[in-house]
Amino acid sequence: RERDGGTQGSDIGYGIAADPGGSIYLSGNELTPASGYDWRVTRFSTGTGATMSSTAYNGAASSSDVGGVVARDASGNVYVAGGEFGAGLGYFWRINKYDPTLSTILASTSYDGPNANEADQPLAIAIDPATGNVAVAGKEKTMADWRVRVYDAGLTTLVGSTSYDGPASNQDQADGVAFDPAGRIVVAGGYSPSAGDLDGMA
Repeated sequence: RERDGGTQGSDIGYGIAADPGGSIYLSGNELTPASGYDWRVTRFSTGTGATMSSTAYNGAASSSDVGGVVARDASGNVYVAGGEFGAGLGYFWRINKYDPTLSTILASTSYDGPNANEADQPLAIAIDPATGNVAVAGKEKTMADWRVRVYDAGLTTLVGSTSYDGPASNQDQADGVAFDPAGRIVVAGGYSPSAGDLDGMA
């Protein structure tokens, strides 16, 4: 299924999730003439390919935001995590919770790493089916470290947070996250043992 944002430029999908009822949720970037890149989240029918609902997100600075990853909880609510640009902040994490039809933002939270004007970006999201907790993993700061944060289902409480800096303190980032059956969090990503070299680990 193809989606064209309507402005000549690169529209890119980054995340995908499915529900048991036959819907596919796709999240990514859409180029707009007024604010550069905005998030775009679209729900498609797997049977017909038709667009069932769609929404955009433009951060408060109305600048280019990095649409990201998507997950669905047991109630059908949709979580999207991506990068938002803020004046004096650089890129920081933004996590939005939508109702199943994408018509309402039910909750929202953000995370800005310890250094101002750096490129913080969430790159993976997962939901614990037992508790509804939301794990988000990605990178913080330009010479990045892994960052993993766990929120409650309402995005109001930070349940836990941790970081990982590889042994060489070069550019590292977490690219995947999941809950195992016991509720433990598994993270996969890359670390750089030397300049220009990126290895995978979990």
